[in-house]
Amino acid sequence: MGIRSRGIRRIAVLLSLALLIGAVLSRAPIQPLLSDASRYLGASPHERYAAELRLRRVASRIPGARRWSVPAQDVTAWLDAAEHALATPAAQRRTSFSTTVTLNAPGAAASWRFPVRRGYRLVVDYAAAAAVFVDLFDADSRTRLASADGRATVFQYDANADGDLVLRTQSTLDGGGDYRISVRANPSVQFPVEHLTPRAVQSRFGATRDAGRRLHEGIDIFAPRGTPVVAATDGWIGSSMTNGLGGNVVWVWSPLRGVNTYYAHLDRQAVSPGQRVIAGDVVGYVGNTGNARGGPTHLHFGVYVTGQGSVDPLPYVCGDACFGGDGSGRQEDGRQKTEDRRREKSRKAEYRIQNTEYRIETGPEHRQKLRGML
Repeated sequence: MGIRSRGIRRIAVLLSLALLIGAVLSRAPIQPLLSDASRYLGASPHERYAAELRLRRVASRIPGARRWSVPAQDVTAWLDAAEHALATPAAQRRTSFSTTVTLNAPGAAASWRFPVRRGYRLVVDYAAAAAVFVDLFDADSRTRLASADGRATVFQYDANADGDLVLRTQSTLDGGGDYRISVRANPSVQFPVEHLTPRAVQSRFGATRDAGRRLHEGIDIFAPRGTPVVAATDGWIGSSMTNGLGGNVVWVWSPLRGVNTYYAHLDRQAVSPGQRVIAGDVVGYVGNTGNARGGPTHLHFGVYVTGQGSVDPLPYVCGDACFGGDGSGRQEDGRQKTEDRRREKSRKAEYRIQNTEYRIETGPEHRQKLRGML
């Protein structure tokens, strides 16, 4: 918290105390005052409740306000439980998980630490009979990233960096009990090839190209020529052009997300620079232009973060369904493994391109040559 924020909070506390004393002297209702004052002392429901408890603790020292007060030891115990849970979370190896929470005492808290990858959309869902607070933090800095808003039972957060997060839940002083909470790591953008799923991805981010002279800055999604390519995010067309490497390409600028998405090897484009697009709008059609000419038709899809460059698009389009859940990048889909083994045993694969069949050997030597070409 910055110096300015601390100063504003001190002023708010002093004003709240002055209003509290004034309400006592004028015999005005104090309960609404405590709730209203707490709104200015915290950015999340948990912080606002903590501010209200601190005011109630002070109220115990003011004659005429004690019936609205909370014992100081109860407030301290609640605040300590919140800090202890944040400092000592239970470790979760997988990003997506579901568990039963047992808050067996008023003010009890629980927390979990789990890995995330840039591009995941985390969806936190819970169902509780009593009022509880659910907050998401960066594990290292303990910065609050997202919170359940009031009595909402679901909220989401788009991860913008690889690392660990902490999810904390805590009941009110008059709450407690058992409830179920779950975290899901979903895709945060639309899959960029119409009617296909991440199973169509056959070349991943970071693979070597041109005999090791460069790395693959995206993923390749294989599809028949002319399959519609759609915008993965809302944004504006930053460029629609032709170059030697990507052939017919389109860039979509998404300033609210701080990313540019890149669509290459298109048979043709369907947009023009400056055009506004919504996720799902057609921006072009699958082809094999640029340095993919003569090879199987596919879309090269890239994600570029402002100020950082290219990042792995797979978490954006697949969530953790394409990963082992621990951030390692290990494929977990059993059906995908079966398909990979079938492809390994197959001697030939057929790609239909404009009514012409190209038979491409799929032995190890040819695959190495093909990877260098794509």
